[in-house]
Amino acid sequence: MRGFSKGPGLVVGEACRVRVLRELPKGTEIIGKDPPDELFDSLLDGSVTAVGDKRPEGGWFARARLLDASLQSNPRPLLRPYLDKEPGPHVYEVIPRQYLNGWTREESLKPGQECFIWIRPEGNIPWLEREPNQLPSAFPFYPHANLVGFWRARVMAIVKPRGESPVRTLRAVFDDPRIRLHPVASVRELHGHEPWTDYSVTLTDNDLREAGGEAFGDLSRQVGKFVRKLELPEWLKRASGGGNLFEADEFDP
Repeated sequence: MRGFSKGPGLVVGEACRVRVLRELPKGTEIIGKDPPDELFDSLLDGSVTAVGDKRPEGGWFARARLLDASLQSNPRPLLRPYLDKEPGPHVYEVIPRQYLNGWTREESLKPGQECFIWIRPEGNIPWLEREPNQLPSAFPFYPHANLVGFWRARVMAIVKPRGESPVRTLRAVFDDPRIRLHPVASVRELHGHEPWTDYSVTLTDNDLREAGGEAFGDLSRQVGKFVRKLELPEWLKRASGGGNLFEADEFDP
């Protein structure tokens, strides 16, 4: 695979951004005209088509196809053939549109483990410190009201604890037949994907237990400090061309 992601846990079919680099894989040469400059170093809409293992040079292998409408409308005809295809022959980075939106206090959670995603009504987390466009209001067509509650899920990526905080950030995806068979089409499409909004990941679907845990002691203040330390709102800034917040060795294997 020529594509890669800087973090683990991508899922096939999810929306992503693709940044095509000017780097060529070893032993690869371009025959014919070079691709237009507009193809490189910009963020193009795409979809993940395959997910691989760790790669020796860092990150994880991935494959994506380009779905950006600008490729079709661009006056440069050499760009149009890249639509609905993997960008080639260059190396490219795959950046998921949503990533690490979840939180957990469960110390035993590992990637691949079954869990519950807990989504609460919007505005029910007074200590939340996220960019406004990270909240459900940024996605007017997202079926947030249909997703409030507990849903079976699977952990895809989790960041190692930092300091003494009981909270870790992670990525989990819906793995619940109620999502897959939901009468609302926009909910069914989310099966196998990460929620687009903040959520907690738990080992039980006991709302009283989890709500009590959230209110215990000064957890809210600890989480606030944790959010500021990790600068999680920077994720959207990274997706717009900034640096990478997490290194590969910060994720639990």
